Amino acid sequence: MGDHTFEGQVHLPSKAPGIPARVSEFLNQDHPFVALTNVLATSVAAGPEDPPRQHEVILLHKNHIDFVVPLD
Repeated sequence: MGDHTFEGQVHLPSKAPGIPARVSEFLNQDHPFVALTNVLATSVAAGPEDPPRQHEVILLHKNHIDFVVPLD
């Protein structure tokens, strides 16, 4: 698989009832993979004839994450 961008949802565990975890804390844990759900995978080299591919779940190794933008 070549270079792709992945857009999906990460479900963060709660620190305590009503207190959400931070994305940075989640990514700094010792787990090597991040599970993304409802994923849209787009090839960096994709043209108009190559639509993004949809996946229910992708496990992405943290070494391949360059940029994270929390939307909520």
